[in-house]
Amino acid sequence: MTQTKNQKMKKNLIIFILLTLCRFMEAQESRHYLSLTGGGGTHNLEYSLQDKTNQFQNSTGYLLNLNYSYFFTTRWGIATGVGASTYTGLAKLNYTTQNMETDTDGDLYEFRAKYNNWTEKQNSLFLDIPLTLQFRQKLGKRDHLQLGIGGKVSLPVKSDYKVTSGEITTTGYYSQWNIELSNMPQHGFTTITSRPRGDISLKTAYALTADLGDVHRLNNKLGLYLGGYVTYGLNNIFKADNKLIYQSDGTYNGLFSSSQLNKVRQISYGVKVGLYLAIGRKKKISDKSISDPEKNDIPKVNNDATGSGQNKDSALTASGDITSDAKDSSDAEAKEAQRNNKGSKDNEPVMIQEKVKVVSESYTNSTGDTIRLKRYSVVIGSFIYKSNALGLKSRMEKNGYNIVLAQNERGMYRVIIATFDKVKDAVKECKYIRSKYSPLFYDIWILKKMNDR
Repeated sequence: MTQTKNQKMKKNLIIFILLTLCRFMEAQESRHYLSLTGGGGTHNLEYSLQDKTNQFQNSTGYLLNLNYSYFFTTRWGIATGVGASTYTGLAKLNYTTQNMETDTDGDLYEFRAKYNNWTEKQNSLFLDIPLTLQFRQKLGKRDHLQLGIGGKVSLPVKSDYKVTSGEITTTGYYSQWNIELSNMPQHGFTTITSRPRGDISLKTAYALTADLGDVHRLNNKLGLYLGGYVTYGLNNIFKADNKLIYQSDGTYNGLFSSSQLNKVRQISYGVKVGLYLAIGRKKKISDKSISDPEKNDIPKVNNDATGSGQNKDSALTASGDITSDAKDSSDAEAKEAQRNNKGSKDNEPVMIQEKVKVVSESYTNSTGDTIRLKRYSVVIGSFIYKSNALGLKSRMEKNGYNIVLAQNERGMYRVIIATFDKVKDAVKECKYIRSKYSPLFYDIWILKKMNDR
């Protein structure tokens, strides 16, 4: 009855996890990811043996995980999912047990079982349900360092043992006559070389888990993962049973049903690889309207040189967590620029043509000469006050970008993240920045420089 209830509970838990994953796949933002990873390494059903002459050996195991991750900021998120992992234990026994028995004539004797290199291997398959805190840090244009720390619940699905080598020699010692009987199979005194096998009963495991690796982005949706992991079991999963490993009636119970053990836990570490898939992305820049400049399908040029469609509030939000007391959005020019961009289909970035000059003193090359802007520049923010522009510049430089500040003839500060000779390169960078920080920097735009200052 208990086993039926446990099976029903496991089934309901699996259904719940799968339904949850399906629901998250309907999400509308690119903060959601699915990952499929697999790997292997040392996966021990770790235990110590009462008799110190016996040995416990490290063993190999494997894992497979399907996880869902949600990043509530550009760096921090949570992950859960479902997976499977295998664990193995391997013990070599060299000792003798004594147990008082009564023979068919009613005489009391000592049943002795001598184990000689008797090797038993235990295998277990677990269903894993993890919950981890995720942290990621940009390493390059296509790479992120990703760290996960948390815990997991592991439900034992199938566990068994198998003897692989060695022998057991049994004898009977009668102290009343000071005689030890051997080589009498009809009385149970013999040498056992058979290879018995059977099932093992284990408890649900609770463990701490951590993994660290690199996610290499192949495109806007797909990435490759390579990293390492470690699991440390918190509870004893051994169901104590004080039987003999081998009984006088010829019954073999196995190591996990004997008094040789009192604690078993999961310990694992290894390497895993896999795929990361971004799901539920919002619609990005229309490829039809801007992907092929050779066919004149380029962003619309705004010649009134008023400013960006991105006001102060949206630019600050896009920077992550920059705040300011200055209210750039109250400026009439910024409001006008915002109205000009409302007609852009699906909030696509416009191209604004204007005269600007570089005003960020630190943007110089190795010889100390000021670097000139190229023809097309990617603008992530526009401000009336230079202090606010410097705030966004500082924030993005901490993320590894070389930021340029430029000022137009009306005094607006443009925060430029990249500059190019060709419009198609600027368009490509717009796509990359928008997808990387989505939904932040969604109204990114392109500045077409009219002068050569």
